[in-house]
Amino acid sequence: MGESGGLLHTGEAVLPVVGSGHETAGDAVAYVRPHDLDLERYAPGTDGIAVTLRRALTLGPVAQLELEREDNQDVIEVALPLERFRHAGFREGELLAVRPRQLRVFTQHLQQQPGVRANSVATNGQQGAVR
Repeated sequence: MGESGGLLHTGEAVLPVVGSGHETAGDAVAYVRPHDLDLERYAPGTDGIAVTLRRALTLGPVAQLELEREDNQDVIEVALPLERFRHAGFREGELLAVRPRQLRVFTQHLQQQPGVRANSVATNGQQGAVR
């Protein structure tokens, strides 16, 4: 990935990374905050990571969603505005596709800073997992 971005390979999904600002080849970790993820119903050919909605909790103006990846059963947490969640009509057990709007990519030797809550996508060449 360079200044103009690149591709992040994670499991069966390939995600675009825009403006990463540095070259990364091989192992890397990409962090994404739960509110920086887009969610839509899955259809064959849909961009993103295929997930199943396991749990949805509404907390004030936010819906906290727990998603399980179809390719490796890792968990991804998403925070959606409650109005968007209700309008979309997502239901527990439904197959969805999740895509990050903004990723922070780091080489594998860097660690997440304490106190920062984020989903991570670890890449290993062409394969990876959300932790």
